Amino acid sequence: MDAHQPPLVLASARVIAYAILDDQTEYTGRTLIVLGQLDDPSGESARPLGRVPCLAICENLAEPRNVVLLHCDQSWDVLASVSVDTVEGGKAEAERNYPGVGRRWRQLDVTREKALEYYDSSPPAPCSFCGKRAFEIEAMIQVGDARICRGCVEEFHEDFQAEK
Repeated sequence: MDAHQPPLVLASARVIAYAILDDQTEYTGRTLIVLGQLDDPSGESARPLGRVPCLAICENLAEPRNVVLLHCDQSWDVLASVSVDTVEGGKAEAERNYPGVGRRWRQLDVTREKALEYYDSSPPAPCSFCGKRAFEIEAMIQVGDARICRGCVEEFHEDFQAEK
């Protein structure tokens, strides 16, 4: 993997295509993405996302038909995401904010199976009992090296109550 290429999975989503932007890439400033909450009681005000150095179009691993355009920093940490209908829709959305970005897109030919293999090789670990991945469950509790998902806790509780 070259230093600028993103990992195979970002935010539980398989990377399909990515673009690295530089200072020569025009930015229209028309994005409607806002960071922070508009009514944040901490006093930290919401602010527009602004220019980002990296973009990725990804397919959600939990819902493969869900495609997102991710706005990332130079380390591929996700700053914001926008749901789009298709890969082409993600590219069109990016083009509205970064005219000419179309020539910067690079395909990342990784299968869903390879993406899942990559996801499984890095944290977070799956449930120690049922093996479901973090993106397949509602919540996870970790005690020592064991991780248990809400579904397993509820199933254990129901079985325990039935035995009483």
